[in-house]
Amino acid sequence: MAASRPSIVDAADAPAAHAGRRVSETGSGVGMPDEGTPAGAVPEDGSTTVKDWVAAYVVTAREAEHVQEFVTFVDERISGGIPEIHRDPALMEDLHQSTRSQWIGFLGGLSGDGYTFTLTPQAIALAQSIVRRGLDLTVLLNVYRIASQALWDFFTRFVAGLGPGDPPRDEVLVHLYGLSSAWVEEMTERLIEVFYAERGQFFDGAAARRRELIDAILAGDPVEREAAGRVLGHQIERTQLCVIFWVTEATAHTLPTLREAARSVAEQLGAPPPLTVVAGSREVWCWIALPNGHDAVPATALDVPAAINAAVGSPVPGVDGFRIGYEQARAVQALVESAGGDHPFTRYEDVDVLCLVGGRTDAADRVVRRTLGDLAGGGPSRRVLRESVQVYLQHGMSVDATAAALVVHRNTVRYRLERAERHLPAPIADHIFPLAFALQYVAWFDVAAPERRHRPES
Repeated sequence: MAASRPSIVDAADAPAAHAGRRVSETGSGVGMPDEGTPAGAVPEDGSTTVKDWVAAYVVTAREAEHVQEFVTFVDERISGGIPEIHRDPALMEDLHQSTRSQWIGFLGGLSGDGYTFTLTPQAIALAQSIVRRGLDLTVLLNVYRIASQALWDFFTRFVAGLGPGDPPRDEVLVHLYGLSSAWVEEMTERLIEVFYAERGQFFDGAAARRRELIDAILAGDPVEREAAGRVLGHQIERTQLCVIFWVTEATAHTLPTLREAARSVAEQLGAPPPLTVVAGSREVWCWIALPNGHDAVPATALDVPAAINAAVGSPVPGVDGFRIGYEQARAVQALVESAGGDHPFTRYEDVDVLCLVGGRTDAADRVVRRTLGDLAGGGPSRRVLRESVQVYLQHGMSVDATAAALVVHRNTVRYRLERAERHLPAPIADHIFPLAFALQYVAWFDVAAPERRHRPES
């Protein structure tokens, strides 16, 4: 739908023109035009009043697909203007949940004669996550500055589709934007209080010094190892294992549960209690000082409670290991978030190539389709063939080792490999590395086979 700008307010000046508008007790914007039809009056021509139109609009706008359309529209604007959020998958998810909850809460305020402001838990969580990431107030303020302009653009595009029998477009636009501006203004004021309260709790005294030191190490700044160990209360001279724990949906018990998961993993590895940092409403960073002689993490998943994701960096000694492991764990987390699905315990060393290519991209999709041919996509039987080839490559192309790993007869392995090669554009031995990458990529991302198949299906 093409956007058209009502003449009452120039679009470029919209936020300034409506700044400071409050909401009346009847739920109509104080900024309504002095002339024309009042929001609740019945027009002489029998067309729908603004109040009745808004009531009908709320019913439609609260449907799941329309809520998602709004969240996508607004959050693309916000993330596009705030790189600190755009490059952080966890903050992006907090943003989506915050925007969704606020839009539903705003619509709920429009559905009756009165207007009730609701400070949603998800909006609070986003503000707290911004603090816990070590970001300043400007980031939070920019979220709502950009959101305000996005609301104007969203409503402008929507009212362009109003037709005969609907209220005048300019009245609807000013009514909706007046209410939403008041919502954004009050939300911003309340969240500034949340921001400073959270910052006071997490960046006071010893906690502030620890967080500043951690940020310095992660930034690659030079630090004195022994002094760093004393401030952090952590054996930083040992081999460091960084694990990021997070959940999709936060509750009141999320952070204690994540801290307990960190303590449990450290205990399973025979290590002392870990250093933990609360990095958001649903995320905890953890560093484990591994015992001397332990420089690897078991290939099998450690015991992590259900619904908790764990992204694991590689064990690396000392201060450098503290930073490198974190960078790797963050890369794994971004991969898991982009792939979706169930990946509760993921080690960097198992997905390092996928992390290096930046997760899923169109270019990688094309390479994978070209490499796998008809072996990409398909149903369960094709998936079994891909898994068999992948295990075969992981075990040095040994049929016996592959059979043992898959717990099948060696003839079954041969049969599967023969079937797989019928679907591949080239024999397995001719492109081992590209094939290994493509198989791992398809295991994480759903890539369909090319439209034109290389070989007939058997």
